[in-house]
Amino acid sequence: MCPPPEPGIRSYETTRVELEQAITTLNARWSAGEWQPVEYIPRSLPFTEVMDHYLAADVFWVTSLADGMNLTVQEYLTAQAASGHAGILVLSRHTGVAQRLGNAAVLTDPCHPQDLVDALHTALTMPPSHRRANTANLIRLLDAAPPSDWARAVIAAIADQAGHPPSPRSRQ
Repeated sequence: MCPPPEPGIRSYETTRVELEQAITTLNARWSAGEWQPVEYIPRSLPFTEVMDHYLAADVFWVTSLADGMNLTVQEYLTAQAASGHAGILVLSRHTGVAQRLGNAAVLTDPCHPQDLVDALHTALTMPPSHRRANTANLIRLLDAAPPSDWARAVIAAIADQAGHPPSPRSRQ
């Protein structure tokens, strides 16, 4: 799922064209009957449809070169756990969420094509028992610290850097 970027940004348009060409080439080579390995959806979807895709995905492959907490990763894992599925997360080391999930995800470096291939192979060949354990471990890590703890830690760090004690409200 690739919601379109804001219009007028040339680098995004160039990347979109290259992406679509690569998907067409890959699907032409690896498709079997009606099945194709990459289902490219160049638009936003309603949340219920996004959930359907999360539940259908055996592997959730995030190859960002730079990213924050990547909420889609958290949505995918939550959907998998809530439904009893055991999808595998292949995650770029360059995402913020990779620091939180550590080595529980199958980590990869999108700057190295062979590493991407190896990580995807690991995910696709992982035995079901390892898949279930992996998903359970990822969910435990997501649940480890509530967002309010993170917010308080950030506010305290900012106050500390500024030389001021945190306000009583930030301690709630």
